[in-house]
Amino acid sequence: MNHNLPHHIPQTYAQPQPTAAPATAIELAAERGVVWVPDAYGRGMVPITRDLAPAMPEPTPPRDLTPEPLIDPRAQILVGGGAGIGLASFGIAHLVSALTAFGTAGLAATALLILAAKMPGRRATGGGDTHITQHITATGWFGKPNGTIKHR
Repeated sequence: MNHNLPHHIPQTYAQPQPTAAPATAIELAAERGVVWVPDAYGRGMVPITRDLAPAMPEPTPPRDLTPEPLIDPRAQILVGGGAGIGLASFGIAHLVSALTAFGTAGLAATALLILAAKMPGRRATGGGDTHITQHITATGWFGKPNGTIKHR
């Protein structure tokens, strides 16, 4: 078989020419999707396409779980200062009161000693001792007691 024969014409097949891509991206039916959102009256859910659905909300950031102080630290400082001043003034008031009472009692004691020294009267002469003897007798638990006192 000789392929160079003139009656043999090579056959060409029709090849499709490449076409330009569309200007917009093609959206597949599965990508379009339907989402369900609550209706305006809160009675149910309605289907809408995903492109019409409202944007998804941002996830909430994690909470800070460190414990808060029970009372504000600034308030603690102010209350502590006020309590300290109150206790200090209370203590100073008691100190002044005690000094006043001590001063008054000291003056009164001094005045009594001066008056006692100037009083005329019997003075101890270093001689006699006083001795008292007391005898009490009673009969029974509820009897009337009798007694005598002797001075020597």
